[in-house]
Amino acid sequence: MTSYESFKNRFLSSLAKHSPGQEIQCRSTSLSQQYGIAELDVRECLSASAEEGLIRLQAFDGEGFRDQDGQTHTRTLFLNPTAVIIP
Repeated sequence: MTSYESFKNRFLSSLAKHSPGQEIQCRSTSLSQQYGIAELDVRECLSASAEEGLIRLQAFDGEGFRDQDGQTHTRTLFLNPTAVIIP
């Protein structure tokens, strides 16, 4: 299993203890350190998981959290705190 797959499995498993619709705020840098995986891989995995419908991503834009769909680039999404929403 690659570190990417390991991160995805471990991160999604950690979300199982939360209620549907619950919001968890995180930073890709913190997740990178916590799971020992490159930050770029964390970002790609979270974006892919959102595309698969496993999670929903939002980013703080200075006024509030906005859905990932409103972001022009994945890199922009992760510049500020990110919210992971459990569907």
